[in-house]
Amino acid sequence: MSRLFIGFALSEPLIQEILSWERNYVSWPVNFLSPENLHLTIVAPWEDKDKEEAKEIFSEINGLFKPLRATFSQIVFGPNPASPRLIWAKGWLEGRVAALKREIETIFNRPCDDRPFLAHLTLARFRPEDFPRLPARRLEEKINWEAIFDRLILFESHLLPAGAEYERLATMDLKY
Repeated sequence: MSRLFIGFALSEPLIQEILSWERNYVSWPVNFLSPENLHLTIVAPWEDKDKEEAKEIFSEINGLFKPLRATFSQIVFGPNPASPRLIWAKGWLEGRVAALKREIETIFNRPCDDRPFLAHLTLARFRPEDFPRLPARRLEEKINWEAIFDRLILFESHLLPAGAEYERLATMDLKY
């Protein structure tokens, strides 16, 4: 059984912004995601018996979607500020991201998630019990990171003791 999800690859300039930001927090007891694991999730992970079939379905959606422009404005603890385990960059995407998400969920025969889409990049992970060791209890750092998301990816998630690693099973370049 494979654990699959769909997301966007990050551009090199956005990765460099993230790496520059991380240099200010190297003393924090967190695990920063490696550049190759950074992504923006569109469709949340699901269990799938046939990743080859998923790759085939993914190839059939080529040409249906256009690139999306994004702005990330804040770095925060997530997903629950009262009991955090992640550091996120939060932002918004222009265009029809909710429709894109619903269309992909339908094509992959996934239940549609009707919650509002929260554009976020996971930058680091930590265990909830390590939160008291962090130098701050609140994190609300203003940023201004802009990006174009033009590469959609079918990922497979491999859960490891040190955290998840993501394998790119298929990639699709989006065109205007």
